[in-house]
Amino acid sequence: MKLLQNSNKPALIFKNDQVSFDQLIGVTAVYARLVAAASGDRVAIFSENRPEWVYAFYAAWRKHAIPVPIDAMASVDEIAYILKDSTPVAVFVSPKNVETMEKAIAMAECQTKLIVFTDIAIPATIPDEDKVFPEAADDDTAVIIYTSGTTGSPKGVMLSYENLRANLIAVSEQVPIYKATDRVMILLPLHHVLPLQGTLIMPLSINATCVMSPSMVAADILQTLADHHVTLFVGVPRLYILLRDSMKSRIRQSKVASALFALAAAVNSLAFSRVIFKSVQKKFGGAMRHMPCGGASLDPQVVKDFRTLGFEILMGYGMTETAPMISFTKPNAPRAGSSGQVIPCNEVRVVDGEITVRGKNVMKGYYKRPEETAAIIKDGWLHTGDLGYVDDDGFIFITGRKKEIIVLPNGKNINPDEVEQKIIKMSDWIAEIAVLGSGDSLQALILPHFQNLQAQGVLNIEESIRQQVIAHYNQQASSYKRVFKCTFVTDALPRTRLGKLKRHELETIAKAGNARQKEAVAEPDSEAYRVIKEYLVGQLGQDIHPNDHFEMDLSLDSLGKVSFQVFLSGTFSVEIPEQMLLEHPTPAKLAAKIHDLGHDTIAASSGFKWGKILREKIAVKLPRSWFTHQWLNLFSKSILHSVFKLRGEGVENIPDGPCVFAPNHQSYLDAFFISAFMKKGVLKQTFFYAKAEHLRRGWQRFMANRHNVIIMDVNSDLKLSLQKLASALAQGKKVIIFPEGTRTVDGQLGTFKQTFAILGRELNVPIVPIAIAGAYQALPRNRFFPKLFKPVAVSFLPPIVPQAGDDYGSLVDKAVSQIRAKLASKQPPEQPSV
Repeated sequence: MKLLQNSNKPALIFKNDQVSFDQLIGVTAVYARLVAAASGDRVAIFSENRPEWVYAFYAAWRKHAIPVPIDAMASVDEIAYILKDSTPVAVFVSPKNVETMEKAIAMAECQTKLIVFTDIAIPATIPDEDKVFPEAADDDTAVIIYTSGTTGSPKGVMLSYENLRANLIAVSEQVPIYKATDRVMILLPLHHVLPLQGTLIMPLSINATCVMSPSMVAADILQTLADHHVTLFVGVPRLYILLRDSMKSRIRQSKVASALFALAAAVNSLAFSRVIFKSVQKKFGGAMRHMPCGGASLDPQVVKDFRTLGFEILMGYGMTETAPMISFTKPNAPRAGSSGQVIPCNEVRVVDGEITVRGKNVMKGYYKRPEETAAIIKDGWLHTGDLGYVDDDGFIFITGRKKEIIVLPNGKNINPDEVEQKIIKMSDWIAEIAVLGSGDSLQALILPHFQNLQAQGVLNIEESIRQQVIAHYNQQASSYKRVFKCTFVTDALPRTRLGKLKRHELETIAKAGNARQKEAVAEPDSEAYRVIKEYLVGQLGQDIHPNDHFEMDLSLDSLGKVSFQVFLSGTFSVEIPEQMLLEHPTPAKLAAKIHDLGHDTIAASSGFKWGKILREKIAVKLPRSWFTHQWLNLFSKSILHSVFKLRGEGVENIPDGPCVFAPNHQSYLDAFFISAFMKKGVLKQTFFYAKAEHLRRGWQRFMANRHNVIIMDVNSDLKLSLQKLASALAQGKKVIIFPEGTRTVDGQLGTFKQTFAILGRELNVPIVPIAIAGAYQALPRNRFFPKLFKPVAVSFLPPIVPQAGDDYGSLVDKAVSQIRAKLASKQPPEQPSV
């Protein structure tokens, strides 16, 4: 097999440097002379992606040695395991990884030469004898790649030159995806077979050019694409999902772009999309032909969205043991849900639902593991462990992993990936989910999407996800596929570098309850941590652990966060924005961040007082009340009385002057139910508040600003939101706050937040509890249209005037007590539904 061909053409581009094929071949000779390796000896490479990685890899091939790439992010234990197993005669290492490798060599107790890239001197001129690169025999072992260990200890996969060449022929000669004119981006870590083959070996073998991104940071990727006109971009599903989400987020911000996206999706033509979204194409260099994807399954909708933007994702399927392709999608010939067509060099058959493969791409075996090789290759057929089927046209469809199938005691077989995909598509509240068996039912490990939850004003995270996502899934799922136990985690689930879930580690996480091992973490020895802990203990009345999550463990709601932020700002003389709490969500992480900012010195005066905050002078322009306000109220009142059996009482309890209304929350019509019983003068002086995320459209904000609705962004600045309410009360107005924050899930009273009590206590204004009964029965959360003629009662209860001994908690208790008593005594009798 020809590995490198002499040419003045660029072989490798890194930032602003170009290395021709002639130069590359010459440098590999310099590297090769540093290695005393015989044919078949192993040479390890432990480095992040950089040009020296490429030199080291081809230097091993020049010596007819076998390169052993090692993940640059691997731990000392993992590296030592590979060293002990492969016994390399030399290890090439980047400067920042020297210390880690030295520890691993000591742990493995192996004799190997350590070669640091920065110690290698490259001569100004290359001798002629160094400008020829040797060919390789097809049967020789070309590389040993250690599997990522999704199911246990890594195994060294021995791939021959013939294995590598079979893949190359399939995508360059038989189907011309790779061409000599291509510029292929090296982005993913080269220790994995997909980027090693797809972004390095195959391009260089056909004299194409490799363009190396300096990092996986978005700015570096886009800059590299734009500067060097990349034509092939090889990625994995998680990368494509991130890119798709970023692009669609920008498109949604423009009505014109959204309309064009919808039009392009309907037309479904790459040529049309590339014209319509020419600006998007330019951001990717303007020369992109194809985007191969492998490593795991990709949601077909992501493929469709990229096509709508003018990019063609070519899905592939394979494994390390097949170097790596078994199938791939041909250009302009996609089939929804499939992983492409079987490549010509191999045969595929399905045995008992499992995909098996035979052909020139199948590995030689596992290094020094004949028994395990025999267990996976039987009668010449490689058993992939993947479940699926092949249609009549040779398209492969993957349905799951044989080893990952959960078998319950009742004999039911469940594909966890299927359950996970259904749940995560139901809501953007979940960032990651993994399903495993637990006794005779399913358990889910859930990492919430904290930013999305915050943006949508969801406070009780665990309960909300259980009730609104998992319960909704269970209603639709077969009885044996329902999830009956949820364990919430605050750290990312264990995955390989290419995003595959390490399922063999899930049970340990599930048993621990979450991904944090609290007993193993020592408390930080810092003044910042001590102050943070003392404050939280005082506020929450519970012990605090360094790795307690502010929301998940400490239940720090939006109001609690505001208090915390103000306290921190005053104590450490530094602004603590909401984003900082999201990015550093534990006492230990936040204390470390404050220390890094150089603000861990405690200010002379610190503390927190709501009264001072609410009385700060701020410029607030209250919404004007248009003439349509009263007419719309009369209209909605007549509609409500015709649809429901609506009755009200206690309007005489509404005091003159400012007050805070505190109703329970049963339906999305509650504000209209309350307004229906207010007199014209009271209604004109009463202001409702609405969360900004519920009024995103221009016309919604226009109407709100003219109909006594104060728009507040409670997520980005709740402090300012409360100051707006306080300003309205100071001007003699009335305000309505729903203390539960969201509608009831089951008809019962939820937890009342203290916002209304803080306003009443600090500004000394009456609090009027309002009991709404029957609205949940008439309009439960899962319905948009109400049940007709259901009885709904609205009761304005006696005002609570704050007394000298009242605190926020006692005012909340008084309001809840009144509402609960009224609901118990005045709940409308259930009527037959119509």
